[in-house]
Amino acid sequence: MARELIGRAEELDAALTALTTLPAIVALEGEAGIGKTSVWSAVLHQLEAGGHVVLSARPAEAETHLSYAGLADLLDPVLDDSLAELPGPQRQALTVALRRADAEGRAPDQAAIAFAVLGALRNAASDRRLIVAVDDLQWLDGPSLFALEFAVRRLRNESLGVLLALRPDRARGSSIEFERWLAQERVRRIDLGPLSLGAVHHLVQGRLDVVLSRPLLQRVHETSGGNPFFALELARALQERGEQPKQGEPLPVGSELRQLLRARLGALSSHAQEALLVAASVPQPTVGLISEVTGARARESLREAVDAEVVELEDDRIRFVHPLFASAVYLETGGDRRRGVHRRLAALVEDPEERARHLALCTEGADSAVASALDEASQIARARGAPQAAAEFSERACRLTPQDDVEAAHRRRLEAGAAFFEAGDTARAQTLFTQAAEIARPGPARAAALSRLARVHHYAGDQRIAVKLFRESLEHAGTDPSVQADAADGLATSLFFLREDLPEALEHARFAARIAAAEGNRGALAVALGTQGHIEAVLGRREAVATLQSALALEGEVRGLPIMRHPSFQLAFARVWSDELEAARAALTDIEERAVEQGDESSLPFVLTYLSLAEFLSGRWQEALRAADEGADVALAAGSETGRAFALSIRALVASGLGRERAARSDANEALALAERGTMFATTTSLWALGLLELSLDRPAETHELLGPLVARVEGADIGEPGSIRFVTDDVEALVTLGELDTAATQLARFEQHAQRVGRRSALAAAHRCRGLIAAAAGAADEAQAECNRALDEFVQLSMPFERARTLLALGFAQRQARQRRAARNSLERALRLFEELGASLWAERARAELGRISGRAPSRGELTASERRVAELVAEGRTNREVAAALHVTPRTVEGTLSRVYAKLGVRSRTELARRWTPGS
Repeated sequence: MARELIGRAEELDAALTALTTLPAIVALEGEAGIGKTSVWSAVLHQLEAGGHVVLSARPAEAETHLSYAGLADLLDPVLDDSLAELPGPQRQALTVALRRADAEGRAPDQAAIAFAVLGALRNAASDRRLIVAVDDLQWLDGPSLFALEFAVRRLRNESLGVLLALRPDRARGSSIEFERWLAQERVRRIDLGPLSLGAVHHLVQGRLDVVLSRPLLQRVHETSGGNPFFALELARALQERGEQPKQGEPLPVGSELRQLLRARLGALSSHAQEALLVAASVPQPTVGLISEVTGARARESLREAVDAEVVELEDDRIRFVHPLFASAVYLETGGDRRRGVHRRLAALVEDPEERARHLALCTEGADSAVASALDEASQIARARGAPQAAAEFSERACRLTPQDDVEAAHRRRLEAGAAFFEAGDTARAQTLFTQAAEIARPGPARAAALSRLARVHHYAGDQRIAVKLFRESLEHAGTDPSVQADAADGLATSLFFLREDLPEALEHARFAARIAAAEGNRGALAVALGTQGHIEAVLGRREAVATLQSALALEGEVRGLPIMRHPSFQLAFARVWSDELEAARAALTDIEERAVEQGDESSLPFVLTYLSLAEFLSGRWQEALRAADEGADVALAAGSETGRAFALSIRALVASGLGRERAARSDANEALALAERGTMFATTTSLWALGLLELSLDRPAETHELLGPLVARVEGADIGEPGSIRFVTDDVEALVTLGELDTAATQLARFEQHAQRVGRRSALAAAHRCRGLIAAAAGAADEAQAECNRALDEFVQLSMPFERARTLLALGFAQRQARQRRAARNSLERALRLFEELGASLWAERARAELGRISGRAPSRGELTASERRVAELVAEGRTNREVAAALHVTPRTVEGTLSRVYAKLGVRSRTELARRWTPGS
């Protein structure tokens, strides 16, 4: 029978209401003992009664070091059925992580396991309403938390809810940002505050059959702070004492939790306390294990603890009634006794990871044998795809390494840093690599640490620091060829990201390639040639393709590096620049699948960003959004500011094309903030997105304000690949609209020169359209039409529908100017159809406006369609996009697109302005 939930009716109702529409997250937050578990259990009880299927886990503090323990508990009820539905690589990764199979060949990476968890949950939720519930989330082991977060972030329309209970501050040093796992409106945080005085009265009476006097009840309420766990403990202590404290005398137990629990646990026999200490020292205590450590009286001792309501027994497994009991038992025990218990446990447990942990905890000083055991545990954890656990073992090994073993200490510090970096803890990795660089003697050892530290900064987004560190690494590398090649390649890559000193970047890439070739290191040569080829490509060098093809021929020799450093990826995004969109899309899709299969999460954001760009240019805008959404989510989970900036910038570009002003500005501004430390692609693409948006809104001055300085910057950087700076022609169009025809023509001439040198057809076609716009502005209608028709012929063959639609719009304008009304109408109607097929709402409005001018009637921006009028009415009432979508039985994205058209027609920019101007019957 579930206990009655006292004083939490409001929180219970709020949680159940929030989980009515799935997917959704409900997080119950509050201090230890506040009643999170009680509310959590009550919510699950009612959901199960209503037909929901519940997958739950209740991790304990000791389990934080046991990789994938929580995940095993969560998936156990559905795992057998779900495994059969997973792709082979994902099934293998998950079974190895959950210890259902041994690793064969390459160890599963964390992302591969996480994708498998996502697939398992989606399969489980395919025909039922599923709830994933975790109590005491702060104790969930790191690998399980990563996999859960990864999966939940990717929920779209699945019938899956998440119920969490956690403390406000995570014990392991950083908060769990569950509010970013789903869209904001799908996440409900419920803070559990103190119980009222009346609720404490009912609680004490109902649980202990004790009625406290009003003054004493007030003291208990005040001392406990309304915390139900503390209140019950205080009341129990008063009951056992049998008399009330005198006026001014403190309650039997002090206000601090450890004092309170010391009094509770102190009543137990020494045998019971010993059994509890052993139970508190292991991740998953069992009666059998306690018996092995403490002797034959273990079960009797545990029964004493059960009677005292300190632990519960579930078959052979022992669970503390509250995690704080386990903490109190452990912390209230002296260090010598704790070390003795860990020493006995190390001799008994068979699991090498757990044994290494006990060895570390029973060792006070440096110990090379224990450090070696921790090395082994780290390798096993990494082989199971648990980099968090591997990182902790490596760091412990580093601490226990004797001071005179300098080489081992340096190696273990680098290994620990690499494991933390792989686990997504870039801050800890940075600290360890910094320490390694500071402690190492000048020479290759320090150079290796500096190069790794530079890679962390490069990945995190601070390219200028990365450049500085790579230069220092080269200075210390001496004649060590592997360090020289790695640092030179890294320096070239960071300079490429900055789009500064590109000729110097090319020289460093060539230097790395020469070293690799001289050493016969074909894998390093492939990477260096790939870096060299993509720098040559952005500079507009003709030899770029040959260099990339040479690199591709050696790709099979590349080992242990992220896919984004493979030549196939370098060649794929160069094809996006060079208009080979179908080939680029096919290659990037294949690379995405490889990255997922291999669990290469560090590469996915970049692969998905370029795939999104290829989809955008090809007119597949929904596919472009999917790739950008996925890239942003993966980057966030991996802690890659650079990757997230990349993905957000391209998502902003797609949103601009779709006319989703708010989304475009939000993504672009966030990307700019993330990229301000040197990620030029994200800066460029974000400004392009904002410039395109302003151009769509017919604000040429704002467009040029954004794009003009950007054009000057890329020209100063010697960028010669027009496919990487497509925004130049948008700025030219803005200049034409502003009447600055000479400036527009000069800028266009430089762009055309680059396009002609590398034979870039899309750039030449865009230049023809711009020449048509310049001619039309100068009154040369025939020339304008001729130039637009040349552009149109090219764009039709290139399968770039947005550019084709914009060209038809420019042609229709020139034809109307020449009073060729029928031809103009035909061109503009074709443009309108293309814009509508793409979902380019703002550009469709411009086409409609031009069509209105043909008939001699000025278009009315206030003429709303029936669907637009209904959306406007509901938004003016104060409803959110999701609420409007539900009322009209459409998707929130449809509402967003319709609302953009309403804003454009009515000349408003916000919901507030719409509500202020809208009146019933408008």
